[in-house]
Amino acid sequence: MTTVLACTRAGMMVADSNITDAHKVWRARKVWRVNGALVGMSGNAEEFLPFLVWCRNGMQDDPPKLKTLDAMILSTDGLLCYSMSTLPIRIEAGRHAIGSGSMAALAAYEALGFTDPKRAVQIVCRHDLNSRAPVRVYRL
Repeated sequence: MTTVLACTRAGMMVADSNITDAHKVWRARKVWRVNGALVGMSGNAEEFLPFLVWCRNGMQDDPPKLKTLDAMILSTDGLLCYSMSTLPIRIEAGRHAIGSGSMAALAAYEALGFTDPKRAVQIVCRHDLNSRAPVRVYRL
């Protein structure tokens, strides 16, 4: 699992680096820069590529069917969240998190006065068994 936190006001997306399966734990990227936006994902890594390809191709058609993937797209137009439904949800609050550490990340971010998304995810990495450092920061 993972923790990815996005904030429109900060213009950034922050993610841990942990990926696990039944046999192995390793570090991996969870946020990509696509067409001037940031795309963050959590869930089954096998679903990452089809979603990225859809984003890179301009998101013209319906998004791929998502079974376990949660994704966020942060752009200058705002923050969209994709889940098992095919319709994007616009996050009016301007901040959202996905993954096993999502609730903890939002709570830590709020406790920090919504000022330090990186620190919020670092805190989660100390408490969520499925999120691990290093924490990576991506800016629009």
